[in-house]
Amino acid sequence: MFNWEDGILIEPAYIEIDGQKHYVTPAKYRGNTPISAANLKKMQTDMIGDIKTIGTLEINEGIDPSTYLPGSWEKQKMFLGGELIAFGSVKNGSTNIPAIADGKVFAISDSQIPSKIHNVTNYIDGILEYNSGTLSVKPKNIVGMIEAELCISGLPGAGCTGLWFKGNRNELPEGVTLVAGDGPLLSIVNNYSGALNKYIYKIDEEKVFSDNESFFINPGVAPYNGTFSPANGGVKCYLTAKVFAKKGATVWKRIS
Repeated sequence: MFNWEDGILIEPAYIEIDGQKHYVTPAKYRGNTPISAANLKKMQTDMIGDIKTIGTLEINEGIDPSTYLPGSWEKQKMFLGGELIAFGSVKNGSTNIPAIADGKVFAISDSQIPSKIHNVTNYIDGILEYNSGTLSVKPKNIVGMIEAELCISGLPGAGCTGLWFKGNRNELPEGVTLVAGDGPLLSIVNNYSGALNKYIYKIDEEKVFSDNESFFINPGVAPYNGTFSPANGGVKCYLTAKVFAKKGATVWKRIS
């Protein structure tokens, strides 16, 4: 643990005019948590207390938590990169009637994909979850890539010839980039058919995420040249996601 100490005043602040020092009156401050060794030690102690409660850490390769934190730590796993660490799916559980207007972007999270049925499996706790009608990911400094597939089936209106797959409906945080899937216009063959598109999200290897930081996997799609009623007649619309580890990510567990 780093030992914080208050500095020692060597000489008061001054300005020098014609070779003569003129000492100045220090500024005055007011606040409940001024920067001091005592407050920095308290912050450090509180952080360590949180880590003791959690009991596990996810950090990059080459960092041993015992160098910076109290207690004994055991390496649980180090990833080579590309290992499947979570997967899940969301689909409609009932029929939709209302149509989406030509060019209007919708997503699996919308009410036009009704009565959501979801399934999530995590091999590392807390990575993937069902949230607000779609799937969300907590990178936890382990995730390197997400591969998602969006399938939209339903009843096209007059003139509708395809579905235009767009980017992620929700804003992605810094360090997360949609590198594939944005833009294809896919044809609809006939009534109650649909289209399938693949998306790839890449996580910046240098980005450090907080334990609770998350983002939505929620790609958008729009009808082309006419209206479209997704999930009409009971056909399925679904989103699937596979989450893969980044190279060098390491999981440690506190054992004492």
